[in-house]
Amino acid sequence: MAMQGDSYLIPIVVRQNDVVIEPQMVELLVLKIGGIAKFYPGGGLTYADGQWYFSLSQEQSLKLPDRPVETGGRMKLPHQEVVGFRGPDVNVRKAIVEGVI
Repeated sequence: MAMQGDSYLIPIVVRQNDVVIEPQMVELLVLKIGGIAKFYPGGGLTYADGQWYFSLSQEQSLKLPDRPVETGGRMKLPHQEVVGFRGPDVNVRKAIVEGVI
Protein backbone atom coordinates (compact mmCIF):
# COMPACT_ATOMS: atom_id res chain seq x y z
CA MET A 1 0.00 0.00 0.00
CA ALA A 2 1.24 3.48 -0.85
CA MET A 3 -0.27 6.90 -0.39
CA GLN A 4 -0.02 9.79 -2.80
CA GLY A 5 2.48 12.35 -1.52
CA ASP A 6 4.54 9.92 0.56
CA SER A 7 8.24 9.24 0.01
CA TYR A 8 9.42 5.62 0.26
CA LEU A 9 12.12 3.09 -0.42
CA ILE A 10 9.89 0.25 -1.63
CA PRO A 11 11.49 -3.19 -1.04
CA ILE A 12 11.12 -5.60 -3.96
CA VAL A 13 12.39 -9.18 -4.26
CA VAL A 14 13.06 -10.20 -7.88
CA ARG A 15 13.11 -13.94 -8.62
CA GLN A 16 13.60 -16.03 -11.71
CA ASN A 17 12.78 -19.73 -11.37
CA ASP A 18 12.77 -19.33 -7.55
CA VAL A 19 16.30 -17.82 -7.60
CA VAL A 20 16.63 -14.38 -5.98
CA ILE A 21 18.22 -12.01 -8.50
CA GLU A 22 21.22 -10.13 -7.10
CA PRO A 23 23.24 -7.28 -8.69
CA GLN A 24 26.10 -9.46 -9.93
CA MET A 25 23.57 -11.54 -11.91
CA VAL A 26 22.37 -8.70 -14.17
CA GLU A 27 23.88 -6.20 -16.57
CA LEU A 28 20.77 -4.02 -16.38
CA LEU A 29 17.59 -4.16 -14.32
CA VAL A 30 14.52 -1.99 -14.91
CA LEU A 31 11.66 -1.97 -12.39
CA LYS A 32 8.44 -0.08 -13.00
CA ILE A 33 5.66 0.89 -10.61
CA GLY A 34 2.65 2.62 -12.09
CA GLY A 35 4.52 4.17 -15.00
CA ILE A 36 7.57 5.22 -12.95
CA ALA A 37 10.73 3.38 -14.00
CA LYS A 38 13.95 2.97 -12.02
CA PHE A 39 17.19 1.37 -13.23
CA TYR A 40 20.19 -0.55 -11.93
CA PRO A 41 22.91 0.43 -12.20
CA GLY A 42 22.75 4.15 -11.62
CA GLY A 43 19.07 4.98 -11.82
CA GLY A 44 17.20 4.89 -8.53
CA LEU A 45 17.47 1.19 -7.63
CA THR A 46 19.68 -0.04 -4.82
CA TYR A 47 20.20 -3.54 -3.39
CA ALA A 48 20.69 -4.75 0.19
CA ASP A 49 19.88 -7.87 2.20
CA GLY A 50 18.26 -9.80 -0.65
CA GLN A 51 15.97 -6.97 -1.77
CA TRP A 52 15.98 -4.25 -4.39
CA TYR A 53 14.89 -0.82 -3.15
CA PHE A 54 12.83 1.39 -5.45
CA SER A 55 13.13 5.04 -4.42
CA LEU A 56 9.86 6.95 -4.72
CA SER A 57 9.80 10.70 -4.05
CA GLN A 58 6.82 12.73 -2.90
CA GLU A 59 6.55 14.30 -6.35
CA GLN A 60 6.48 10.88 -8.01
CA SER A 61 3.93 9.36 -5.63
CA LEU A 62 1.61 12.36 -6.11
CA LYS A 63 1.49 11.48 -9.82
CA LEU A 64 0.27 7.94 -9.13
CA PRO A 65 -3.46 7.36 -9.63
CA ASP A 66 -5.81 6.59 -6.74
CA ARG A 67 -6.15 2.88 -7.61
CA PRO A 68 -4.02 -0.27 -7.85
CA VAL A 69 -1.04 0.18 -10.19
CA GLU A 70 0.92 -2.46 -12.06
CA THR A 71 4.46 -3.46 -11.19
CA GLY A 72 6.98 -5.33 -13.27
CA GLY A 73 10.29 -5.09 -15.00
CA ARG A 74 12.87 -6.44 -17.32
CA MET A 75 16.44 -7.58 -16.78
CA LYS A 76 19.37 -8.07 -19.13
CA LEU A 77 21.47 -11.04 -18.10
CA PRO A 78 25.22 -11.42 -18.83
CA HIS A 79 24.67 -13.67 -21.88
CA GLN A 80 22.52 -11.04 -23.65
CA GLU A 81 19.31 -12.76 -22.59
CA VAL A 82 16.53 -10.29 -21.71
CA VAL A 83 13.74 -11.47 -19.41
CA GLY A 84 10.57 -9.60 -18.42
CA PHE A 85 8.42 -10.22 -15.37
CA ARG A 86 5.25 -8.98 -13.71
CA GLY A 87 4.83 -8.30 -10.01
CA PRO A 88 1.78 -7.80 -7.82
CA ASP A 89 -0.22 -4.60 -8.10
CA VAL A 90 0.46 -1.87 -5.53
CA ASN A 91 -2.61 -0.23 -4.02
CA VAL A 92 -2.32 3.56 -3.99
CA ARG A 93 -4.54 5.65 -1.70
CA LYS A 94 -5.50 9.23 -2.40
CA ALA A 95 -3.76 11.80 -0.22
CA ILE A 96 -5.92 13.91 2.03
CA VAL A 97 -3.13 16.48 2.38
CA GLU A 98 -1.86 17.17 -1.12
CA GLY A 99 1.42 18.78 -2.11
CA VAL A 100 5.06 18.29 -1.22
CA ILE A 101 6.18 19.11 2.31
